[in-house]
Amino acid sequence: MPGDVYRILSPTAILGYGFPEASLLAALNQELDLIAVDAGSMDAGPHYLGSSQQYVSLASVERDADLLVKAALSKGCPLVVGSMGFSGAEPQFSEEVEVFLRCIQARATSPVGVAIVPADIPTSSLEGILSESSSPQPGIAAAAAEGTLVPLGRMPQRLTVDVARRSKVVAQMGIEPIITALQAPVVQPGSGQEPPLRVQFVFCGRAYDPAVFAADPIRKGFDIGTTLHASKILECGAIACSPGSGADCLVA
Repeated sequence: MPGDVYRILSPTAILGYGFPEASLLAALNQELDLIAVDAGSMDAGPHYLGSSQQYVSLASVERDADLLVKAALSKGCPLVVGSMGFSGAEPQFSEEVEVFLRCIQARATSPVGVAIVPADIPTSSLEGILSESSSPQPGIAAAAAEGTLVPLGRMPQRLTVDVARRSKVVAQMGIEPIITALQAPVVQPGSGQEPPLRVQFVFCGRAYDPAVFAADPIRKGFDIGTTLHASKILECGAIACSPGSGADCLVA
């Protein structure tokens, strides 16, 4: 059975939005089991995915990243970051990962485990599930049986193979890849006798926003429904507070 309390710090609504250092220090005065932050969103539409542009400046990302790496190292807890690069796709994903790796290299006084979980998928993988049929939109059951996609709301009825071939595609991950990453042993290079490191830092491509908060407590036995409910509140930082702010910390 898990312990009675699992405490999570959500420092900001989106990585790079910033947060007061005083709020972070107040959070660090408590016991923390996890620091997690969402670095992206679908709210801005597909532009940042298609244009390969960052949503916030890398300078702003680095400011937040350095403080969060330092905090995670001081508390000895995992730091999980989702949808890095805002869209969670290359090349923005790797640009933000490199920022964090520089911060870790500068701050860590001993080896630490890092897991990098990209979300890009080849466009060719869509060809088998796209229908070239011009028939009206089928129901969900028929779509599953026929290998077609069902549009959401007012979206176009279908995506053609030709469009898919010219697109950038990311697959949204849930908690499972993050749990796998947190459980993976990291063998230290050139060290045959040292015990494997535990993964402390997990950097994800496109991820379901609450997943970065929910994966570790669910891994440790906390109720899935309760954890996902709390994670949905945590994902946007102090926006859930009254008065709210997308650039401040929330601990739950």
